[in-house]
Amino acid sequence: MRLSYRGTEYEPELSTVETIDRGVMGQYRGQAYSVRYPRHIPAQPVHTLNYRSVTYATMPDGSHMSVPGRLRTNDLPVRWACDTASIGSSFHRVQRDEMENVHRQNIQRRLVQRIQAAKQRGDQQLLQQLEREMNLFV
Repeated sequence: MRLSYRGTEYEPELSTVETIDRGVMGQYRGQAYSVRYPRHIPAQPVHTLNYRSVTYATMPDGSHMSVPGRLRTNDLPVRWACDTASIGSSFHRVQRDEMENVHRQNIQRRLVQRIQAAKQRGDQQLLQQLEREMNLFV
């Protein structure tokens, strides 16, 4: 079969890939099909996994098998969970305090700029109001 791409004709090179049938059957819109894998792909290793306290295992054919029984919360190291929680909360506390300081410094810097502008214009009423506001931050 001759094909052309942008005016250039060529003959496609069909490569044959050796496949093996792993016996995995599926169904899509009522039609059954089997999955074929290239021969060079190794078999999937068997792992025992845990997702949201449900234990399951992967099988060599790629399927999943649920393992009976649930992981109890008593089996978890509570000390680690508490340490992680305290680290997280202290980190957020430090971050919040730092943001509050930056915010306060920005407000004070802007007040100083406004006080200087009021002095240059000679607006005594605005100057008194801004100085009272500055005293609230001190």
